[in-house]
Amino acid sequence: MNDSIPDDVVWARGVRFHLHAVYACAGIVAFVAFLGVAAVLMAGHLAHDPPVTAGVITLLVAGGAALAGAVIAGIGQLKVLRAAGGDSPLETVRTILYASQRAFIHLPRFALAGWAALLVAYAIWLPAGLGGVVVGGFVGAQAVIALVIVRRRLLSPSRLDRQA
Repeated sequence: MNDSIPDDVVWARGVRFHLHAVYACAGIVAFVAFLGVAAVLMAGHLAHDPPVTAGVITLLVAGGAALAGAVIAGIGQLKVLRAAGGDSPLETVRTILYASQRAFIHLPRFALAGWAALLVAYAIWLPAGLGGVVVGGFVGAQAVIALVIVRRRLLSPSRLDRQA
């Protein structure tokens, strides 16, 4: 631990780290939404065909995971703001960051489970949509990788110890 960092800086970093995570997750949601709209617009009159709808539904799963990430980061930010001014800021902020990281661990699992469920459902009931699920899964995987980066980098408690 580095106790030479002023308390107000520790609180501000905790708020900022969570705010950056909210922004990153909102950007992921916007990215996935943009791709979904682009897919529907490019499909034209084929937009209601099974591959396109399956791909868009798969993107919705990734967008839902990213939206949940934004909510988790926002709750973490509120926890830091509520705890601000208390005793042992470094330990408090570190604990809140660890809790946010633990919650973020479940987001890729949620997306993976959703994609697996879609794959099975389309394989059983509408095999024509399997291609859309696969393509949507590859695109959605980019969103999941971004969520992992947010968890490992933006919400890392080790960033609290940096000077300047």
